[in-house]
Amino acid sequence: MGITKFNSNSDSIRKSINDKLKGTFLEYLGMKVDKVSEGHIEASMPFSLKVMRPEGKVLDGGIILSMIESIAGIGSMTLLDNEKYEVRGMQVNANHVRGLTKGKAIAIADIIHKGRLTHIWNVNVKSEENKLISTGRVVNIVLSKK
Repeated sequence: MGITKFNSNSDSIRKSINDKLKGTFLEYLGMKVDKVSEGHIEASMPFSLKVMRPEGKVLDGGIILSMIESIAGIGSMTLLDNEKYEVRGMQVNANHVRGLTKGKAIAIADIIHKGRLTHIWNVNVKSEENKLISTGRVVNIVLSKK
């Protein structure tokens, strides 16, 4: 990743990201990146048995937090030269406002601060009906690779 020219190759960036998700926790959850542009990223995850709360019927809040942190981290990675820098989540907070019981969770992330050492993202998770499920903020730290 580490791409900064999004206009002509957003689809190839999205495909590259989804290829890197293979074999990971995010692939297990069914998450995939649907759209990517500079400072903006969208991903979706289907509602299924593996993402439900133990008693069933509703998407687990911890899974939503994983989605929020992961999509913001991936967003930060697209803004950096990954040969020189890596990203780690420093802080994640979220408010759950509604449960999801069917369809897909759609995460929409926008960067609100792109500093040299930190990135701050707002992430809204919505239903396919565009109803807000959760809203979160993620602070990522940018680290030099040694």
